[in-house]
Amino acid sequence: MVNPTLSSKSSMAQAVTVRAVLIGLVITVSIALIESHINAFASHHPIGLSTAFIHSNMPMGAVFPVILVLVVFNLVLARFYPSLRLTAGELGVIFAIALVATTAPLFYTIFIIGMFTGPHYFGGTDLAVKETVMPHVPWWIAPSDKNHAMLWYFEGIPDGENIPWGDWTVPILAWALLGLAVVFTCYCMVAMMRRQWVDRERLAFPLVQLPLQLISSTEPGIDGKSLLRKGTFWIGFLLSFSIAVVNTLHGLDPLSFPGIALERTIYLGRGLPALHIFGRMSFVGMGFAYLTPVNVSLSIWLFFWVIWAEKAFLQKWSYSLGSSEFYQWTEPNTSWQCFGALMAFTIAGLWLARKHLRDVIRKAVWLDPSIDDSREFLSYRTALFGTIGGCAVISGWLVLSGMEWIAVFIVVPAIFLCFLAVAKIVAQTGLIQFTLPGVPQRLIFFGIGTTEVTPPTMTALGFSYGWFGDVQSTFISAATHGTRLTNSVRSRKRWIGFWLLVAFALGCLATGWHTILTGYQIGALNFDEWPTKGNFLWPFREVIHLMKHPTGVEWTRLGYFLAGSALMIALMLLMHFVHWWPVHPVGFAVASTFPVARLWFPFFLAWLVKVIVLRVWGAGGYRTLIPVAIGLILGQHVGWGLQGILLLILTW
Repeated sequence: MVNPTLSSKSSMAQAVTVRAVLIGLVITVSIALIESHINAFASHHPIGLSTAFIHSNMPMGAVFPVILVLVVFNLVLARFYPSLRLTAGELGVIFAIALVATTAPLFYTIFIIGMFTGPHYFGGTDLAVKETVMPHVPWWIAPSDKNHAMLWYFEGIPDGENIPWGDWTVPILAWALLGLAVVFTCYCMVAMMRRQWVDRERLAFPLVQLPLQLISSTEPGIDGKSLLRKGTFWIGFLLSFSIAVVNTLHGLDPLSFPGIALERTIYLGRGLPALHIFGRMSFVGMGFAYLTPVNVSLSIWLFFWVIWAEKAFLQKWSYSLGSSEFYQWTEPNTSWQCFGALMAFTIAGLWLARKHLRDVIRKAVWLDPSIDDSREFLSYRTALFGTIGGCAVISGWLVLSGMEWIAVFIVVPAIFLCFLAVAKIVAQTGLIQFTLPGVPQRLIFFGIGTTEVTPPTMTALGFSYGWFGDVQSTFISAATHGTRLTNSVRSRKRWIGFWLLVAFALGCLATGWHTILTGYQIGALNFDEWPTKGNFLWPFREVIHLMKHPTGVEWTRLGYFLAGSALMIALMLLMHFVHWWPVHPVGFAVASTFPVARLWFPFFLAWLVKVIVLRVWGAGGYRTLIPVAIGLILGQHVGWGLQGILLLILTW
């Protein structure tokens, strides 16, 4: 039951098939339409759903449809029409497509639409936006309101009027070019790093264990086929599922059905930071934490406490750099420290991969025949030059949007270092949610100083929050896990990347069409505030403040950043040279983030159980409890899935 793989020749011979791709694309469109519907109609419903649906690195939006394919469809076929049964390879491809599809609707479509629709509407209602931002907005980056396109989008179109689609054409094409360049570059980096992360570093990929276990349970001849028949699995499943059902009923009728609160916040003393001991993702997080290596799960909760103690000390002595900044979830002191640690962790990881990267360059540039890239999802030549070309397109786009070259040379490498960090950290930790402790744009604001940055550059940096700010779910993490899931595919392997990119583009298209259409029907001001109007106003309030109150280099923030970097390097040296060192340094890079503040306690419980089981019963005992962990994850996902069906019925 540990680390099952999809390796049987029969199941791998037919993986990238017409029916697998079609099922995956149908799921893609369904996810896109459902998420845009939730954003418009259901985000404030008492039973809620949005967070569970796609705001995750293994979201219900991907898991629940595949469960339906597995259980309702595939097992029925296996019983009555075995020759038509989907193979393990096909199921892997379907899951990989669904996983990528969940990243398209919100973080690459609704966020971007919320960003580029804001200027001409709020520029007419907000004096600060009109005077400070609007003079520096390029004509092609946002639809104008000349034909009431933005007024009607936010407030609803009058009866008898036609949607002015023509005003949307240029901005949509411009942002689509940027989005495709970003995701293609990310996929190229995934293709380059696959061998290093999977074969050499052997990252755990805890999140992938869920689909692997599920797929293995329906594949004849694979050891895990009895997963769904194990009593231990159903213990975990019924526990988390029943709580999800109870809370759904509570949302519908709070007086008749008392809820079971999963979110708990406690205070240890006056003036001390709050402690969240459980969160919405608790059972899912706990299940994946059990599948995470012991030294990694230890680092998650231990470094959380280290950072919590540091915050408590700073609060006691009233030393603070101010309140939390936009897309930073704790005080700047600890956020900048952990951001420095994350960047150092990523750069050190590239240094450790230097031999592999040298091989990539030798194969890509000089076509070295001794280096075999035939098993990769892209040839190394395509991956390397695709990365360079993608970065060139992105850089050119940013320059045309008003950004100075010096800012481009800082922010673009920093953004893609952050993308690599997201992919590797999620693959190591199994964090069901992940956010960065800081954002690269602030390296410009505080590392150069806003006195040295032109207003067009400030405005362009504000727009960049639309595609790189809140990274709770990213294409690169989904693609990394998708390629790990389909790693054993032999035939037509390079088609997988093509269909992942097609699924992403299709998801963006479906979400964008439905979001714009619905905006004209009911007014986008009625949408969920966070991804729509808030996604423009919140970052630009920061930009406007910095433009009106320019400052020089913030040496204190940079000091925390460099201190965190130095400490991370020290921790990595300890891990590398001191063999008994029990703590992985990755926890320090994420200790100040919002998800860890909610998930540290589930990680602690899973770590404690795993340590006790390994010491008392050994590896066999650990394997015995894996079905419980999978059951906890699936129970909450299935509960959310049924909740989602009910929510759609009530709000459609």
